Amino acid sequence: MQRTDGSTPKRVAVIGAGAAGLCTLRHFSGNPNYRVTAFEQQDRIGGIWNYPEGCEEQPEAPDSSPLYCRVYRDLRINSPRVLTHLRDLPLPAGSDTYVHRTVVRNYLTHYTSHFKLLPYIKFRHRVISVTPVNINTDIKWRLLVQDTANQTFADTLFDVLFICNGHFNKPYLPDVPEIKVYQGPVIHSSAYRTPEPYRNKVVLMVGAGSSGNDIACELMHVAKTVIIKQKVAARKFPDRFVNVQEVSHLKSTEKGVVFPNGTKTKIDAVILCTGYQFDFPFLTPDCGLEISRGRVAPLYRHMISCVYPTMMFIGLLSHTPFFGAGTEDQVLFCKAYIDGKVKLPSREDMIADCDRDYRERLAEGILPHKAHMMRKKLWPYCRQLAEEAGFQPHDPVMEKINAASNQNIVWTPYDFRNYKIEKVDADTFVCEHL
Repeated sequence: MQRTDGSTPKRVAVIGAGAAGLCTLRHFSGNPNYRVTAFEQQDRIGGIWNYPEGCEEQPEAPDSSPLYCRVYRDLRINSPRVLTHLRDLPLPAGSDTYVHRTVVRNYLTHYTSHFKLLPYIKFRHRVISVTPVNINTDIKWRLLVQDTANQTFADTLFDVLFICNGHFNKPYLPDVPEIKVYQGPVIHSSAYRTPEPYRNKVVLMVGAGSSGNDIACELMHVAKTVIIKQKVAARKFPDRFVNVQEVSHLKSTEKGVVFPNGTKTKIDAVILCTGYQFDFPFLTPDCGLEISRGRVAPLYRHMISCVYPTMMFIGLLSHTPFFGAGTEDQVLFCKAYIDGKVKLPSREDMIADCDRDYRERLAEGILPHKAHMMRKKLWPYCRQLAEEAGFQPHDPVMEKINAASNQNIVWTPYDFRNYKIEKVDADTFVCEHL
């Protein structure tokens, strides 16, 4: 295969065939200027949107297992349908505003088929190591990859590397003083599958983020009591939810907890809703990156390595509409850069920009492990990428829809999915309670 200018096409590696990996494949596949290959350690596309049969019996199966899972059975997304899709292929019209996980999984299957991506994916291929190699002053990427089906290894060089293995893999398991003494069953929310095992039980939830609130909303219909331990004293669940208690302080005994007023309660189980930490076990020290719980540095614009700018991370952003705004904007910016349409600043300037962004976040009170959190920063970020790379920005209404949905989630985590949100045109939308 020859490039349009007669030279050899660039070899592009993509690690992961979830939403970010598929999106990256879509924009590089079928282009004579590139030879793209995606490595997926599972035997299917979709990443965390898979719920394999039998996963309920082995909730902590490792990511190398066909039973590996990071979602629960009845999960519905918490971003509106109109925001949760990739360009040129929306989710089916008429679906619920907050669709079930199976709708998302089927969408990714359709996306893969629609853009004819399967020939570019090597399933059951696990990336063991990634190392930068200097060849005639040109940096290449040496990937050692294991074919787990045949137990063989291959060592291959690539010109460009996209890391798309997600950030909902390795649970963050901090020391939680409040349950230090407790001797009962404790799981991380990543191992939660269904509410039935908690019927008529007293459950302590540690953490009140997205997963904590969501799982609490499932359990309150079957559990005797759901106790939500959160950092800040705030009442999100009205008094009518008589079996839901929200606390900011408590202590544990071997069999239960003690509230600040001295009241003791026996508990049957603890679920840690403490989030995840970044996990890139294949990156060697030579890659020149510092990786902590929630930050990869130095990355220009949260995606491009300042040290070796042919290494890109897609989808590190948090607090965005799943794989809608943000993910594809990053891919399109990186594609424009690799195509030669965008010129990056010098290494020194990129590192300075990365450091400035981080310092500003800390000054705003954002915690260090939320270095790639977007929220209100998302839309200016996407507009900046679109302007510099020359692709179509999102309609203004998308930011409005995102803000309305987030407000509902914050104030009524038990009810926000009962809203119907639809885009009317580029500037307006409707939001009504069902």
